[in-house]
Amino acid sequence: MKKIFLAILLLTALLVSACGSSTSNTPNAQTNPNNGELPQVTKLVLGTLKLDGTENAVTPEQAKDLLPLWQVYVSLLDSDTAAQEEIDALINQIGETMTPEQNQAINDMNLSQQDMFSVMQEQGITSGNRSQNSSGTRSGNSSGNSGGVGPPGGGDGFAPPDGGGGEGFSPDQIATAQAARQAGGNGFGGFNRTPNALIEQVITYLTKIAGS
Repeated sequence: MKKIFLAILLLTALLVSACGSSTSNTPNAQTNPNNGELPQVTKLVLGTLKLDGTENAVTPEQAKDLLPLWQVYVSLLDSDTAAQEEIDALINQIGETMTPEQNQAINDMNLSQQDMFSVMQEQGITSGNRSQNSSGTRSGNSSGNSGGVGPPGGGDGFAPPDGGGGEGFSPDQIATAQAARQAGGNGFGGFNRTPNALIEQVITYLTKIAGS
C-alpha cells in the first residue's frame, strides 16, 4: 500500500512539473533581451510601421483602437506608480488588438536590432532623450552617454549593427546610431531597448491613419 501511495505522489509531482514547464514556455510581453531577441513591445512598434503599405497594414478602425492604447502606454512609462504588471498587460492588449494575420506577419519579419536601426533611419529619427527598457520601464540617460560614436568594442562606443568600424557612414547614419545608443545605454545593449522616439512615431502614424 505504501508503494502505491508513493507512486501516486511521484506521478502527481511529475504532472505538476510538466504543467509548470508548459506555462513557462508561453509567450508574454517580456521577451528576454539577454538572448539577443527584441522585446515584444519593440516588435509591435517596428512591425506596425513596417506593415504600412502592405495588405496587413493597420486599418483606420484599428488605428482608432490602437491609438489610445499606445497613448496610455506612454503615460504608464511616465508614471512613478505604474506597476510592471499593468505595463505588460497593456503590451499584450496592443498585440491582441492586432489581427492574427498582422501578428503572424510581424513574427515572420524576424525583426532584429538591424531592423530597428533601419526603421529609425527611415523615419528620420536622429536623436533620443529617453527610452523604455526591455521590460517596459523607463530609463533615463546619464550625461556620460551623450558622447559621440566611439570605436567598436570601446566602453561607451557604438559598434554599427553590421559589425563594421563606422567608416563610410553618413552623418545621418551616425546620428541614428547615436540615437539608438542613447536609447539604451552603452554599446550594443542599447538595441535591446525601445527608443521613445519610435513609440512617438507609432502614435503619429496611428493618428494619421485614424483620421484618413
